[in-house]
Amino acid sequence: MKPEILEAFNSVKVAFAQTQKRMEDLEESFSHLNLVTKKNKTFDYRPIVIIIGHTRHSGGASNANRNINEFKYNTGIAAKISEALGDFEREIIVTSKTVTDSLIQETKSSAQLMDEVNNLDPLFVISLHCNAFNKKATGTEVLYAEEDNFSRRIAFILLDYLLEALRLKDRGIKSKLKEDRGGYLLYGIESPCIISEPFFIDNDYDLGVALKNEDRIVK
Repeated sequence: MKPEILEAFNSVKVAFAQTQKRMEDLEESFSHLNLVTKKNKTFDYRPIVIIIGHTRHSGGASNANRNINEFKYNTGIAAKISEALGDFEREIIVTSKTVTDSLIQETKSSAQLMDEVNNLDPLFVISLHCNAFNKKATGTEVLYAEEDNFSRRIAFILLDYLLEALRLKDRGIKSKLKEDRGGYLLYGIESPCIISEPFFIDNDYDLGVALKNEDRIVK
């Protein structure tokens, strides 16, 4: 067999093995989630909390060409998720550091937000964000606390859905330490918690894909 053919064949074998391993991980994740959520009635009805990252006046990374930032984009996504899951048997609670029903305090501190979420004792928490770097970087990733195996499994599941929805570069799931970016939230929330970064908002192409496929992201 010619060397180039053998090399191509080996590459296919490696890719197949990686895909098979990922499917096994996903199957294990779904199995684990089903086991946990059906363990008993009390645990089964704990809510899922969605946190909209950043605030109305400090919106996070942005795209000047589209006049949109992380908070604005993810507020829209969160509203669509709430609407889509209106008949879902589990309560979905959407929150953020922006206070919408107060004339005195407009923004909660990170500590106040985490206390609020921890008091809800959710099944798990997803914090909605977007990535940003140099207007050229692209792709989808999900962050989780390094030693939290349940969060890792949820991160795998969410990443798979986001990749299917957007078909951007797979940047994988990334473990974070407490001192890393995002670590304060991941370790401050007592329930399993992940940070979703489905695309780079400063990249016009990524943002265009995300805006075009919002319904796919929600589903």
